[in-house]
Amino acid sequence: MIGKIKQRYCKYENALFQISRRRHSLLMYSRKVSLSEIEKNDFNLNISRYVSTAEKDAILDLADVKKNLHSIRNVDIN
Repeated sequence: MIGKIKQRYCKYENALFQISRRRHSLLMYSRKVSLSEIEKNDFNLNISRYVSTAEKDAILDLADVKKNLHSIRNVDIN
């Protein structure tokens, strides 16, 4: 298990280093914030305060959902 984690880390090590070194923003991973924003957050340096790792929910086509519900209701259970 440790070997797999180390391999995965080594694979991305250079990219992670470059992102932090050059202070790039990367969606769901890093974001450059101003000192004033940190001050507004009472100097809270919790990463989740500045970078969201939540994935967006899929958008449902309500017309398709309605059609599927009607087809389920019309199925004969016998």
